Amino acid sequence: MTWREELLAEIVNKLGKEAADHFDRVLLPNIVADFAKELGKAKGRRISETYHVDDGSLTLILTGSSFDDIKVAVH
Repeated sequence: MTWREELLAEIVNKLGKEAADHFDRVLLPNIVADFAKELGKAKGRRISETYHVDDGSLTLILTGSSFDDIKVAVH
């Protein structure tokens, strides 16, 4: 399972399928774009970025040094 699939499965467990679908369509593309920008700035160094969903329902921590190595934690 990819990090994205694991993330969505965890959101389904916490908030339900509808919330996970919304997150996947609306929020995740922006988070991925921002993390990609930060990875580019890091030039191969391992980074960690925290993202908070506006309604307070989730906090995501993405860590990695490339797209092949992303790990995500949901709080």
